[in-house]
Amino acid sequence: MKLNLVLLSALAVLAPAASAGEFRFRFLGSVSTASNPNGAYAGVMAGDAAELVCEVETVTPPPVVVAPGQYVNYAVNTATMTLRLGSIVVPYTSGAPVVGMVNAFPVSDGVQGPAASMGSKNLAYSINHNSGLWVSTDPAQNVGTHPIVVDSSFSFTFQVTGGGTFLEIFPSSIVVERVEVGTGFCFGDGSGTACPCANSSPTGTGVGCLNSLGTGGKLRVYGLASLAGDTLQLAGSQMPISSALYFQGTTQQSGGLGVAFGDGLRCASGTIIRLGTKSNVSGASQYPAAGDPSVSVRGLVTSPGTREYQCWYRNAAAFCTASTFNLTNGVSISWTM
Repeated sequence: MKLNLVLLSALAVLAPAASAGEFRFRFLGSVSTASNPNGAYAGVMAGDAAELVCEVETVTPPPVVVAPGQYVNYAVNTATMTLRLGSIVVPYTSGAPVVGMVNAFPVSDGVQGPAASMGSKNLAYSINHNSGLWVSTDPAQNVGTHPIVVDSSFSFTFQVTGGGTFLEIFPSSIVVERVEVGTGFCFGDGSGTACPCANSSPTGTGVGCLNSLGTGGKLRVYGLASLAGDTLQLAGSQMPISSALYFQGTTQQSGGLGVAFGDGLRCASGTIIRLGTKSNVSGASQYPAAGDPSVSVRGLVTSPGTREYQCWYRNAAAFCTASTFNLTNGVSISWTM
């Protein structure tokens, strides 16, 4: 059902399993019409909060370009696809769903899809707005929350049908998130080796030992650890404005507990390869950046296996030990073909 004068949704992207998609799209809204909800939808009522989650791959398989730069379909990882309506969680049933990102094609931005069966009923959506929802059809360029503007240029269809059921979902925002991959370890929160000068980070934050800013350096990894299509990105944050060295190891130091090193803990050990040194901007940096070799190429990863990653960063302020450096937590990545 097409409606004008409505809200447009926001998209989000991210999941820790190696098979998960690179980006997560979360379509948020509420149920505006609930007619004869039955089966997996029994109990759904108008007014229930709605959230559709779709994780997509941007490289494997390659996107289908309908019009270059204007309309791209991204295959959905159906193992991560769910629809939440109030307290009810409806799983994917069948189909080959995609998230189609529309960038000014022909005159508006939006999303279309997923042509899937959820809880044995058909789910489909088409959400469009003339206000410029996307800057491109690349999810990486649209990470964040995109509220839907209610005006005369907005139109949508967001429905569940089948078996006498008709549900209409009124979109409010689309959240696009990067999907975190790998397994974090060697945190500076006291769960492993003690930090050098009782500079432990808060439990559950998943970061390294505290630095002079009162934060623990954080390393997160995104993308695909696939030798056939490596899009892995190491992202460091919560560090001083200084240099940061990203490196790779083949084993976890002290069984993953780490060992005191400078003002922090060294987590990655074995055969060490320096991937690259970056300059932190607003306390953050990443590897690879534009023009850098991929992680697998620079790290000489040529066959499936596990590698350990960490970031060493300069922290020259008089703070903890006489050393002038600290480290983030570690992240373990399993490479596949």
